[in-house]
Amino acid sequence: MKGQAFTGQVAAAVLLSTVSWAFAGAWTQPPGGYYLKLTAQQGDTDSSFDALGNQVPRPGNGLLTDFGLWMYGEYGLVPALTLVAAAPYRRLSEQRQFVGGIGQERSNGLGDLSVGLRWRLREGPLVVSVAAGMALPLGYSIQRDTRLPLGTTGRASGDLRILIGRSMTGPLPGYITGEAGYRARRGSFSSEILYSVELGVSRRRLTARANLSGISTVGVCGAGDRAGLVGDQDRAVLSPGLVAKVTPAMQASVDVVHTVSGCNTSRGTAFAFGLALSR
Repeated sequence: MKGQAFTGQVAAAVLLSTVSWAFAGAWTQPPGGYYLKLTAQQGDTDSSFDALGNQVPRPGNGLLTDFGLWMYGEYGLVPALTLVAAAPYRRLSEQRQFVGGIGQERSNGLGDLSVGLRWRLREGPLVVSVAAGMALPLGYSIQRDTRLPLGTTGRASGDLRILIGRSMTGPLPGYITGEAGYRARRGSFSSEILYSVELGVSRRRLTARANLSGISTVGVCGAGDRAGLVGDQDRAVLSPGLVAKVTPAMQASVDVVHTVSGCNTSRGTAFAFGLALSR
């Protein structure tokens, strides 16, 4: 039980780690084309999902605050191949209550750098792509007593995904796109199943969208002490949002990011604001 409680505590530090900014769909960029997006997001939570998926207060009746700046980019290398990269700066803070008073812990810095390639297999009304990538820790320190980790494991991981998308025409043009994948993690961390689906409809300069994304461990939630790192967990996140076309090359977005279910993960709502440039 001690190991399960500890895992649930540190896993809550990833309140915003699965959000729609990281899901760009099945389409690729034209050669020399790019898409760059900076997202600022803020959220706090005082509850978590335990190893059985039940909502419980955070240890010490803690209040976790998570602020992040996320840079995401795509660049078209050749007609069917796009380079994708993302990196966050995060500032975490948690206030906990103890018998002798109130304690606070903080951590800030760079998290994990994600890099990968997306290869379009089919174009036309139905677009099919595959993507391969890896996550690399950007120098943050992982100690046994780390309660607010800036990344997920402190070690490199790799993933493989298949993506499918379709554009829709009519009075309300839009799109639907989804992905499914597998992430291999090293050491005592179990690998994960990844999934996401997004639907968007447009009217003039405004697009309304909804994204459902998540992870599912191939291990068991609560399977032991993870030494201060994010352990085996499930998480499902629902993110409705709006995108406004400011200029032909610039978009602004706002999203509400809500963790709806999971195990050994945080429960909470965050708000994300983004600005994107494209060519």
